[in-house]
Amino acid sequence: MLICKILHNYYNMLENINMNYLPVNDSPSITNMITGTIYLDRPKILCMTLPYSSVWKAYVDGNGQPVLKANLMFMGLELGPGNHQIQFVYCTPGLNIGIFLSMMGAVIFVMLMLSRIHVQKRNRKKGSAVRQTIVQQRKS
Repeated sequence: MLICKILHNYYNMLENINMNYLPVNDSPSITNMITGTIYLDRPKILCMTLPYSSVWKAYVDGNGQPVLKANLMFMGLELGPGNHQIQFVYCTPGLNIGIFLSMMGAVIFVMLMLSRIHVQKRNRKKGSAVRQTIVQQRKS
């Protein structure tokens, strides 16, 4: 069975879609951010074809806004009419705690190495004092 649907207004629909899309500003130096500007004539939901994840933060005109689930699995934003500056920022989960733990590990490592050097120097001094005592006892 073959089903065919005639699209009378296909080109008009494409023009409407092109009027309401978010052109993304490419910045090769920033890898955790998507930004762009969009103009809407009425309130709409912007659907980003990126999988929804709670680690994305959204900002509309510099103000934080909750990221919604759109079409069951994509990210979405509620937008009012007008011109909007959109910014999605990816926040790596556990990044701050990972940096903190790595720095603490480095500090502990340095402290252990300094402690070891201090103990070795102290043992050398004790060893030379013991040797001097033995030499003096043999001479007498």
